[in-house]
Amino acid sequence: TLAFNYTPAGMSRVVGKVVGYGKPTLLLGGGGYNHPNAARTWTLITADLLKIELLNDIPDHPYFTEYSPGFELEIKPSNKRDENSPQHIKTVVETVCKNLKLISK
Repeated sequence: TLAFNYTPAGMSRVVGKVVGYGKPTLLLGGGGYNHPNAARTWTLITADLLKIELLNDIPDHPYFTEYSPGFELEIKPSNKRDENSPQHIKTVVETVCKNLKLISK
């Protein structure tokens, strides 16, 4: 079984590649099912784009306990099973390629 890992560092690399195309890009920090992980992800993306190095430890704040158990910016990859079907992946890739062709004109 293949594993799928969505981490802030991985997402930041993806955004960096998109921004690297030199096209106007609008980033609209999205949410997700896990608010602390969404905050981790967008914090890292913003810091990477601004070339700011952050400490891995999350500073104390009113929602600090939501970042347990590690209380760190980075999320360790796990062995979560990839439940994306081959057809779904194909559809996503086709849609992305179609959209990329639209912005390259």
